[in-house]
Amino acid sequence: MLERVIANSTASAVALTALTRLKEERLDVVFNGISAEPFTELESVAQHELRARFGLPHRTRSWWARSAGSRAGKGSTSCSRRC
Repeated sequence: MLERVIANSTASAVALTALTRLKEERLDVVFNGISAEPFTELESVAQHELRARFGLPHRTRSWWARSAGSRAGKGSTSCSRRC
């Protein structure tokens, strides 16, 4: 028998208790996340400098916006339905 269960969201915890009859006191919610510390140094660097540093193209539109626009009207579903 399980001693404790970890869910990564409140919604998952609610669904898990409803589906399994698991007692709430045996369930912990630990949210996904990352530390922002490694990225704070980059806040003061201009976007064009970061793109040059990492070899990224100097475009204002993302690849997703470009590719999604090229599929418009071809019977494709939106990202929210595919992702």
